[in-house]
Amino acid sequence: NVLIHTFAALLLFGVLRRTLLLPRFAGRYTRSASWLAGSIAAMWAVHPVQTESVTYIVQRAESMMGMFALLGLYSCLRGVTRGVRGWWMGVAVLSMVLGMLSKPVMVVMPMLVLLFDAMFLSDGFGPALRRRWRFYLLLAMTLIIPLVLLSMPNESSTSAGFGLGRLSSWRYLLSQCDVVVHYLKLCVWPHPLCIDYAWLPVAGLGAVWCTALSLLVLLGVTLVL
Repeated sequence: NVLIHTFAALLLFGVLRRTLLLPRFAGRYTRSASWLAGSIAAMWAVHPVQTESVTYIVQRAESMMGMFALLGLYSCLRGVTRGVRGWWMGVAVLSMVLGMLSKPVMVVMPMLVLLFDAMFLSDGFGPALRRRWRFYLLLAMTLIIPLVLLSMPNESSTSAGFGLGRLSSWRYLLSQCDVVVHYLKLCVWPHPLCIDYAWLPVAGLGAVWCTALSLLVLLGVTLVL
């Protein structure tokens, strides 16, 4: 667990450093890219919220998925900015496959890679897809893996919100509003920490309208920025 988390931190450092050195920033971070990326990656690596990544054994599926997600993003970044493009793009696709096999949450990564490409490496979605359509076709094909996994009896196919008892997907989504806001607070002030907060399902939207509205505002600000 410690090795997986350490490797993920190193990958995060690599992604941040190479992103800050992209032509998009016009040399603004040429001198500070390394220490900025190192400071952010170190803060992420030792943040108290990350404790369960190295102490909670069953969370290895989650930490492996995160590691492969960062490896996929790093490989895509290297493939676009370096000469050995095919090799790095192959590593990126393989990382997506391994991440999907680790945990279905990896399903968001193909879109995140495309967003990163459109914002930092290309001049929008059109140029990114035209230049690297074969790559994104392969990434899209990896989405078959979680669909197959969720169609078979396993831990992920019977988790909360996906066929577990009487908890519907909509009620699970509403219940997550308070959870997400709580974890955002813990990112700023990590106290108190607990391995299981025993969150109870909420009755309806009226119970979480405040946190739901806060998340919608944050999402809107993110889209604008």
